[in-house]
Amino acid sequence: MFQVYFGGLIQDRLGRLGYLGFWLLLAVFTITCLLLIGLGLGFSEDLVGGELQDAQQTLRDEFGVAFIAVLWLAGLLFLFAELNLSAKRVRHIGLPGWPVTLAASAVIVLSSLLVSQTLGHGLSLVAWLALIGVPGGIVKKR
Repeated sequence: MFQVYFGGLIQDRLGRLGYLGFWLLLAVFTITCLLLIGLGLGFSEDLVGGELQDAQQTLRDEFGVAFIAVLWLAGLLFLFAELNLSAKRVRHIGLPGWPVTLAASAVIVLSSLLVSQTLGHGLSLVAWLALIGVPGGIVKKR
């Protein structure tokens, strides 16, 4: 399973159903991790006395920079796994995987930052629906 998320960076492909299944599994795992972090913050808030800012400061003091670095690393791993799945699906469609995935991601992020978040979310939904709906091999290589 780790091979699907983190391996096959150059030639692996992923069909529509496989992409949807692995994407859903990654989404469930990501949401579960975020809920566990939120639960941990809630417990620490209760232990500190009910103030969220005090709980955050206590976590920073107790765990330090290493804990924050681990959280960032986990976030980057989830992002990389999502981009790798998308690149494999784009490759199955017949386009160059990583260049198209990175270009589409840049357009989505820049439109969200520079125009509106609603546009960014809309473009993200359109891209996801295209990855789910476009059949494999539709773009023929010359």
